[in-house]
Amino acid sequence: MTISDEQLMAYADGELPEEERAAVEAAIANDPALAEQVHAHRALRAQLAEAFSGTLVEPPPARFTELLASTPPSVISLDAHRESREQERARRRWSWPEWGALAASVVAGVAAGSMWLQGRGPIGSEGGALVARGE
Repeated sequence: MTISDEQLMAYADGELPEEERAAVEAAIANDPALAEQVHAHRALRAQLAEAFSGTLVEPPPARFTELLASTPPSVISLDAHRESREQERARRRWSWPEWGALAASVVAGVAAGSMWLQGRGPIGSEGGALVARGE
């Protein structure tokens, strides 16, 4: 049986299922190179655990705990928030600025289109291609 690196690391970490663990132990007993890999992985894991052990038990900075203590928790219902937004969208109607902008866009488009069709605008057509005109 071939033992993958993932299986070997899971074995060294103690996370391998019982049936696979027995097969890996048998392979380790027959292959000293596998035993050395497991030993190296366990040594690396111990070194990393030692390097970060102080960080894991270190208390958070005082400014964070003060901020959390001064700010009341704000838990909201997402369903209620979504419903209020939907109601707001349903209530909102276009007002004069929106209608005015739409009308101005239509007028500008019609004017530009008519100038282009008459050949008086800054953009023209020659031989089926658009060309820029000007001095």
